[in-house]
Amino acid sequence: MKPIRILLLSGGSLVGQNVLDSLADRRDAVELMATNSVATDVSLFEFDRVFLTPPTAQDPAVFARRLSEILDEHDPDLVIPCRDDDVVFLAQLAERRPDIAGRFLCGSTAAALASVDKWASWQFARDRGLPFAPTAATPLAPSGARTFADEHGLPLIAKPRWGFASRGVRILVNHAQILRASSHDGHVIQAFLGDARGVTDYLQNLEQAGIPLFHSFEGIKHSIQIVIAPDGTSAGSFCSRNVNRNGTSLRLDRYEGADAQAIADRCHDAFSEAGWRGPLNIQCQQTPDGNILIYEFNGRISGATAARRVMGFDELGLVVRAFAGRELPPSRAAACRVDTVIRRAIDIALRQDLIEQLERDQTWQGSPQ
Repeated sequence: MKPIRILLLSGGSLVGQNVLDSLADRRDAVELMATNSVATDVSLFEFDRVFLTPPTAQDPAVFARRLSEILDEHDPDLVIPCRDDDVVFLAQLAERRPDIAGRFLCGSTAAALASVDKWASWQFARDRGLPFAPTAATPLAPSGARTFADEHGLPLIAKPRWGFASRGVRILVNHAQILRASSHDGHVIQAFLGDARGVTDYLQNLEQAGIPLFHSFEGIKHSIQIVIAPDGTSAGSFCSRNVNRNGTSLRLDRYEGADAQAIADRCHDAFSEAGWRGPLNIQCQQTPDGNILIYEFNGRISGATAARRVMGFDELGLVVRAFAGRELPPSRAAACRVDTVIRRAIDIALRQDLIEQLERDQTWQGSPQ
């Protein structure tokens, strides 16, 4: 049977690596292709074919022309966006190209923007009654910043409106920091969902013992992954409690609480009605009073997709069936029920000869021997 042809946008990303890992024991059934803006992401050379392209958001018109050439020549069955910029670009392209939009793992542009712009996420959730962390957009007048701090207390969280993997996120612990952060354009300020005593204790320890070389406040989060089929129905969902470090999940524990499933169902209904199709990741945290609140959405496969596959949630199998009308062989990763996954790093050789070849030719084909 003809292999299922899958094209990843920004395939050298962590999400691209998760797709590779999810399909590692089923490569005979697929032909994997990837675009990428740099040649130095070593996982690229695990694909069957790679195309070097400009960054998606740097010059969308140039990227669109290059992608159109790739689509016309290689005719993929499914196109998967791996970064937030790719999610929005692909949704916009789908609206311009309804003839091939059915191959794109995305939905409407409005829903895409609601999943990647954190201020738009808050507005989307507020308008639909979804339980989302209170959020304010910057720049914010000093009076508004003080009112927000008085209402939600210290500490607060400041983060870029567009961003991923906790990059640029700050914990604000006093009013001077809040006023400074509120004057910056393109950010949001959110209520702190964790236990504020942990931040207070940490600051006191800094005064007494100094700054530790490594530190993190990421803690445990609830991660909910849903898949919305092309007809708007649910293709599946999975909830876990994740231990994160540096924006990456290191441990996943299955979570079957009714509270998380209720959020999954409500988000499915809201995003399906808004025209979203494909994967949606919902990042949540439990507050000290026991409620689970959303703090961001991601309209794509996420960096823990391969871990969920080990736990029996075969997201790639679901999207290939729903969007490409094909069946992947069942994954052998979870022969029995698995409730906990520990993630670890692996060693990959940096092949300078392959990098130079890709930079020179702008394309690369075949697996290294």
